[in-house]
Amino acid sequence: MANSSVVLICIQNPDFINITVTHVYQNFIQFGTIEKILIFERNKPIWKALVQFENVRCALNALQLNNTIMHGLSILVYESNRKGLDFQARNQYARYYTAQQIQGIVHSTELPKTVPITQWLPHSQMLPPQTGMPPIPTQFAEALNFDKADGASDYDSQEEATEDKQEELSNQFVKCMGDNLTQLFQFSPGQRISTSQQLPNNVQVEKQIFQSEILPQKKLITKVLYANWFDPKQTSMTMIYNIFSTFGNIQKMIYFKTKCNVLIEYSTEVSVKFLLTNFNEGNPTLFGQKLKVYPSNYEFIFFRNCEEGQLPKNTEEEEFYLGNEASFRYKDNNFKYLVSPSQQIMLTNLKKEFCEEGIIYDTFSKFGQIEKIKIFCEEKNKNKCLIRYQDLDSAMQAMAIMHNYEYNKRKIQIFFSKNKT
Repeated sequence: MANSSVVLICIQNPDFINITVTHVYQNFIQFGTIEKILIFERNKPIWKALVQFENVRCALNALQLNNTIMHGLSILVYESNRKGLDFQARNQYARYYTAQQIQGIVHSTELPKTVPITQWLPHSQMLPPQTGMPPIPTQFAEALNFDKADGASDYDSQEEATEDKQEELSNQFVKCMGDNLTQLFQFSPGQRISTSQQLPNNVQVEKQIFQSEILPQKKLITKVLYANWFDPKQTSMTMIYNIFSTFGNIQKMIYFKTKCNVLIEYSTEVSVKFLLTNFNEGNPTLFGQKLKVYPSNYEFIFFRNCEEGQLPKNTEEEEFYLGNEASFRYKDNNFKYLVSPSQQIMLTNLKKEFCEEGIIYDTFSKFGQIEKIKIFCEEKNKNKCLIRYQDLDSAMQAMAIMHNYEYNKRKIQIFFSKNKT
């Protein structure tokens, strides 16, 4: 029997729909007073949050929302080993709410505890009794509780390493459970239970959650991507462009040097979705700084205080970039080399005289230890070269600095390449 008043919520969110504290509060306040909510802001196919109730009984009642559908989104609710949520330090990966902060966001009438859940559950649809949720693999169960290895309950910036490990296990969990969830959660819109059918006559709820006007049933991914953390002392706008242009044609960029982050507007949402799904997986670094990407709420980048098509003046705090078809790396948005960041890079558009292992080694070994070089000389001067570094950071530096490097009046093009033995 659980002795914790904290539950972990996992919601399948492959389209990165914006789920807020209002959604959490309105769905879980029916089980008892909510004292604290912690929402993990790392964008993953599984959205996660921790909810602390006033007592253990409320947390146990909340477990009844496990294996339910909320407007097309499947929700899983688990017991947590945490005794409480103590969140004192500012953390870039999570957002924390206290009861005082939540007050005023929504007001929902608490439903009577004597009424069976199947009679008054307004926002969810219970799975058929004979369809049980597959048990969580034991190697994932502990990680999904988001507990530190030493059992402490504080969640602050010092837990970054633990969070990375949990994120990796969470990704494995998604892959392991995906097929089972697809079979369990196949309900048509006509099968969903409406509020009027479920709520007793004497119970009123002021607002419903996961309705179309609150949680739009559309993809919220725009063409604008948010990325951090860049060391402004070593990283220039050109370096950032060289790395991120390999994932698609870039139209605009704003580099906020004092904040160590950048906004990137691509020509299509395909590039943003690929990066959100794949970029963070390998924990890429540049000059030792761990890089992360997140979706942006902006539909496009607008340069203030300048005319359309003009570039603002760069300052010490901000730097700007404006692309055009002539500067696009890909023609007709044909992303031929759309590959996740890896320690292996591919050089193209090479002059024949550059295709010597000694020249390539001398040029690229300054970025890190090279494990292997393989050169491909083809007809019509379409020469290529694969370079595999010992680590990802070296490959990132090589791309950042050497892409568009001009050798004998020809610019070298660099792309990430899949590692092959």
